[in-house]
Amino acid sequence: MRFLTAVALAALVLPGCQSTPGLSLAPASANAAGARSAAVRGDVAAWSRSIDGVRPPSVGCFTVSFPSTSWSPIACSKADNTLRRHNVGHGNDYVAEVGPHLISFAKGWFPNVAGVQSVRSGDAGPGSSANSYSLQLNSQFFPTSACGSIAHCAGWVQFAYQNPPGAGSGTLLIWDWLVTTTHQRLSGCPPHAGWGYYGGYCYQVSHRSVYVPNQPISHLGEMSIAGMADADGDSIVFSAGSTKYAVRDAQSDDVTGLSTHWQGAEFNVFAVGDGATATFNAGTTITVGIELRDGSSAAPVCRRNAGTTAESNDLSFIDTASSPASAYPSIRFSESNVAHTGRASCEALAGTRP
Repeated sequence: MRFLTAVALAALVLPGCQSTPGLSLAPASANAAGARSAAVRGDVAAWSRSIDGVRPPSVGCFTVSFPSTSWSPIACSKADNTLRRHNVGHGNDYVAEVGPHLISFAKGWFPNVAGVQSVRSGDAGPGSSANSYSLQLNSQFFPTSACGSIAHCAGWVQFAYQNPPGAGSGTLLIWDWLVTTTHQRLSGCPPHAGWGYYGGYCYQVSHRSVYVPNQPISHLGEMSIAGMADADGDSIVFSAGSTKYAVRDAQSDDVTGLSTHWQGAEFNVFAVGDGATATFNAGTTITVGIELRDGSSAAPVCRRNAGTTAESNDLSFIDTASSPASAYPSIRFSESNVAHTGRASCEALAGTRP
């Protein structure tokens, strides 16, 4: 994983994007393996919604599968903190912003998916990077006491599911960063254990993470990432169809103090690796949704050119069709590699619940 500095973001411009008149998006479930009746799909969606934001009963790693609503403990792991080098993304992205309230829960998902069959990360040859991607739910850059006396320093947090190349399983984890707010590299990292120094920035991974069975990109419409931040700790949940995986209190909130600063959320599907691009098969179109809970039912702001990750995908923003009413404040936007006319758009929706 890698990020962009605030200075670099200021120099990026979101290009006008075009869409095909009458372009329709197939339901997300069209990419699901096997055939499910509409009734069953509705039941699974209602089940998933009913436990969104419900933390597992204790600290640790858990899973739950439909129709159960009871989290079952599973073994946690310590994530590999190796940074791998590797058009949406790299700053060119929409972010859901709130204020003056603080985000306690954010969820990213794909309300509509059409044509997704394959994806590759980076420029590696056939096979080595097939079905390689990451789902990232990223905070904005924010002031943090973790910087200590380090000049020109800010915090940044990524809730992520990584599906790396050639692996039988993916990893659900949290990445913490101390980033530079100028073109200069950070002079060093905090003296306490855990922080590594890479490329002029400081990073660490959450104390707890969990391995998740490899998820084919053709199931993208059934996947989501949720992040929670409060004084007790930062937690993460990954949904894959009728099964969820969670790490409650993956790390102490004291690592960066996210719960007292979280006001922006970026979510999308990107490459795995340091600044790489995820390349989709031709004919791909997806809609991205970001839902927030900040104690208010007001619509968040759709902020253009506000993305923070350096990873990207090869899609372009297109016009977004009107969305149904939202239970919680959210934004929706669409991206595609299908020939298109028109301009990019992002829809901000107020919630029926705060």
